[in-house]
Amino acid sequence: MVIKKPTIAIVIPTYRLDYLAEWGRVWKHEFDRPDLIVLPVWDRQPNPDIDFIRDWPLAGNTTWLFKETIEEYWGRDAWIASMWNGAVRSFGIWYAAKVLGVEIIIGLDDDCFPCGSFLQFHLGRLREFVSDGPWVQTCDIYTRGFPYQVRGSMPVVLNHGMWVGYPDVDAPTRLVLPELKFGLEDGEKIPSRIFPQHSYFPFCAMNYAVKTEAAVTLYQGLQGRDYPYTRFDDIWAGILFKKIADHLGYAASSGRPLVQHQRASNIWSYYAQESAGLVANEQFWRVVDSCQLRGDTWAGCYRELAQWVEVMGGL
Repeated sequence: MVIKKPTIAIVIPTYRLDYLAEWGRVWKHEFDRPDLIVLPVWDRQPNPDIDFIRDWPLAGNTTWLFKETIEEYWGRDAWIASMWNGAVRSFGIWYAAKVLGVEIIIGLDDDCFPCGSFLQFHLGRLREFVSDGPWVQTCDIYTRGFPYQVRGSMPVVLNHGMWVGYPDVDAPTRLVLPELKFGLEDGEKIPSRIFPQHSYFPFCAMNYAVKTEAAVTLYQGLQGRDYPYTRFDDIWAGILFKKIADHLGYAASSGRPLVQHQRASNIWSYYAQESAGLVANEQFWRVVDSCQLRGDTWAGCYRELAQWVEVMGGL
């Protein structure tokens, strides 16, 4: 397949060939299309061998991004890409937006597999406009008395998909509920919702779609090796995104599409990794929430928040 101008990019941070081989096989039916490009972000040595890259089921519409690619494009600033953890996806987001100029960026992990229609739900959600302000619909149509001026006035810029299999919980929760899994019937009960303005949600980067205009807010900060925090990169990016989206008048949704999350991580390893972040997380959102934004662009507001967090003492 020859790609001339992709409009959708799938960004997947990965370092596991066994998962990636299966991932390419099971997603081929959805992602093998001329308007879509897959961007695996591989941040470790050695890189996959040439035979794997050539024979990968989605090889025809894939561009591989390696540590050397990050250094080529970012040069002396390559240090801002968080290596050896999922936050390296930030480079893939940047590449999709700035180099390829796609319209929609979709984030997936390499242990997330199909569970029904995927692209249809994400793309459909990002075409929606929802009601602004304090009014809430009582059903799927606007019933009598709903003010016309707030009907469908706010565009959805991010859709947060959910999962069946192993839910995205922290280590303390997993210790209390070691057998916790969601079956398909549990997934069917997960509601589709619009997050209210001036509220926050635990953003998980395993399954989401975002319009490129808002993608700058989803930079996932330096965590993991040599840093005090890990496994809060996407959570904190989601807090920054939601604060800015509320200020600029955009909406975020959650629910469908579902993916099958197949990997159960090591509880004790994650408990040690998450300890410092669990404490900081209780304060980070409050610091962000206390900022009075004045900007009128996504990037401008992001700079404001970065400066505000620093002034307030950082983390």
